[in-house]
Amino acid sequence: FYTWRSFTADSFHHGYLPLWNPHQFTGTPFVANGQSAVFYPPNILFTLMPVWAAFGVSAWLHLSLTGCVMYLLLRRMASRSIPAALLGGIIWQLSTWQVAWLALPTFLCVSTWLPLALLLTHSAVTKPSALRGAGLGACLGLMLLAGHFQIWIYCFLLCAAYAITLLVSTRGTWLRNRKATAGVWGTVALALVVMASLGSAQLLPSLELSRMSHRAASGAPT
Repeated sequence: FYTWRSFTADSFHHGYLPLWNPHQFTGTPFVANGQSAVFYPPNILFTLMPVWAAFGVSAWLHLSLTGCVMYLLLRRMASRSIPAALLGGIIWQLSTWQVAWLALPTFLCVSTWLPLALLLTHSAVTKPSALRGAGLGACLGLMLLAGHFQIWIYCFLLCAAYAITLLVSTRGTWLRNRKATAGVWGTVALALVVMASLGSAQLLPSLELSRMSHRAASGAPT
């Protein structure tokens, strides 16, 4: 990751987008490698400061952010007390999952946004609106850009399962109201469109590259 972030920073300093990495093998796609995370906004840190220092700042920033958002999630969604929510935020922030994977920063950069995605899912489903749908889509799109598709899929499925749980818990009352039904489906559709639009810069080249991967060549997806 150090060499990738350093190569990205050097490319940006010279004014070009690093579509291709000439330093590995006889050259290899760079942007299309999802874990290069070239389009992930917080990775601008690696361009603005020394790469070695940016890793520490990025880890601190993401751990702090995910702890704070988990605190808000527990306060607003679960109606926990301040001490309980604070304890929950710290436990999530410093859990084995987060800390053990600091050496694989793309894991952390995706999972950091999970509490916010769940909070926005709750808001979009319980009080559907265009703004809430766009917010949820932007969060999920940002997670796509963060650099690890596998972890993103887990987070996306969890948000989808939570949304379904919320809808089922209302016992179908929203289905009997046409306006409410249209609002829910419209919000969900907008979230998916925003997510796909924001993440497409990374997702499309990565899907193209995946067709030439060693797993695809084996003929038996794992």
